[in-house]
Amino acid sequence: MPSTSSGSNFLINRNDHIVLKGFLNKKSERGNKWENMHFVLNGTKQQLYFFENDKRSKPKGLIDLHSSSLYPVRDSLFGRPSCFQLVVRALNEFLVHYLCAENADAAREWVQALKLYCINTTPAKSSLRHLLSLNIHVFDAHHLPVKSVPYPYCTISINEVKVCRTEAKEAPNPVWEDDFVLDSFTSLFVPPARVLGLNVALPGTSF
Repeated sequence: MPSTSSGSNFLINRNDHIVLKGFLNKKSERGNKWENMHFVLNGTKQQLYFFENDKRSKPKGLIDLHSSSLYPVRDSLFGRPSCFQLVVRALNEFLVHYLCAENADAAREWVQALKLYCINTTPAKSSLRHLLSLNIHVFDAHHLPVKSVPYPYCTISINEVKVCRTEAKEAPNPVWEDDFVLDSFTSLFVPPARVLGLNVALPGTSF
């Protein structure tokens, strides 16, 4: 179970329901740096706070779950397991928070806790969920520019949410032959008719 601390109590009213505390790795908004941070899930305020460590009294930031959707992250996207993502859509804001737990059990615990507060996974939405399956096969590409993309890979997104990616292969004629079965992911789009956009992108382009 994720470790706990009382270092962030200043944000917690006596009657607030603190669902879960613990450490997660958070990907930087720019670049590929991951930072280990302490998280506090406040169920009463429906917010997820994150701190530089469990001794800090001031949060580095917060994620408002009122406007957040929860989605899994396949291991292939970053080459690391036990990740998930919170996608914030509010007014003109679109922001993705990638989080990674220490192991599969910790990731499962966080996901189960967050499901109660995210807009696409709350119990009120459960009756609308359908079991969907999307099978994607990425074959190959031809005549890619070697100088600008020497080792291309494909990133697959649904409704602007990154799902998975292929391995990098050598240009100009990479052959991937990768299969992706997206069953648990597509069922989180509510209602299913909102699964409207599928994008397969190479570095610097998309099709």
